[in-house]
Amino acid sequence: MSGGTFAKGASAMLNPDEFIRRFRESIASLETDLEQETEENHSNVLVLGLPRSGTTLLTQLLHSCTNLYCTNNFIARFWEAPLVGAYLSKLTIGSLESSSFESFYGRTTDISEPHEFSWFWHGLLDVADVANYDPQAVAERIDWERVRSKLINLNAVLRGGLVHKPLELVGYHSSHFSRILNKAIFLFIERDPLEMAYSIAEARQRNNKDMQSWWGSYPPARIYNEMKCEPWALQIVKQIRYFKQMYAEQLSALPSESLVKTSYQELCKDPVGLLSKVKQGALELGGEILITCDPEPFAPRNKQRDSSLYDSLREAFASEAPELLS
Repeated sequence: MSGGTFAKGASAMLNPDEFIRRFRESIASLETDLEQETEENHSNVLVLGLPRSGTTLLTQLLHSCTNLYCTNNFIARFWEAPLVGAYLSKLTIGSLESSSFESFYGRTTDISEPHEFSWFWHGLLDVADVANYDPQAVAERIDWERVRSKLINLNAVLRGGLVHKPLELVGYHSSHFSRILNKAIFLFIERDPLEMAYSIAEARQRNNKDMQSWWGSYPPARIYNEMKCEPWALQIVKQIRYFKQMYAEQLSALPSESLVKTSYQELCKDPVGLLSKVKQGALELGGEILITCDPEPFAPRNKQRDSSLYDSLREAFASEAPELLS
């Protein structure tokens, strides 16, 4: 092939995003054909928690050390046809475990590593604009049978349970999820509020390059609109206070047998004990999660703090939510 012929072919080639878009459109009928399962045969784990509370590490632990699959970085490309993506992942990647416990503010890099699958959840839960989402208003519009069907058919395609990290998108609607998924475990992780706040502030610096630009979970539109003009430290404190209150309310309405609580401290110090709690929770719901390895404790990273950030956040907590500093 001559250099001129190659250049001509290359110039006509689709770019990757366009190729993926057209490929997804072409497999719509195959997605429909794969959606046949009606029985909930596997245990799923729905990871919940505030931003920077340890949810990514927790998801990686469950994927690496149990028989649970995850919606990985490969499947994430197929958010409009997740069953096809899962089938292709099963054929190519298989049950490959996470190769590391590394991430960059919730993002992983390896193809087999967990992905939040946010566009998939946005489509299922009628999220057109995260900054203007009103969970109560859309709850009655959501097709809950479709939600259930997609999740249990992901199980059927992969022939196993999954660990999902949908965070507040499921947290807002946890009662609905508990009604449509009888074997699902809601796994909530807590962390020291000041530590979360500092990490959110770092994420604003590193990802947005602007301390006033929002980062992480958005509260409902009316709450967000009240706080978005506040100074950055107050924004973060109010963000944490809102989601702590939201989760406290929503999780209190769940059946006790479907809820497992942990902390970042427990995750790091006793991951084996935490896995055993999840395994026992699945058994009590009539499901099964197998522990495949015993991980070593994780050593929390000792990073040098920016004292000005830390002091600003501590002052904001002291003035706005002193009860969270206990």
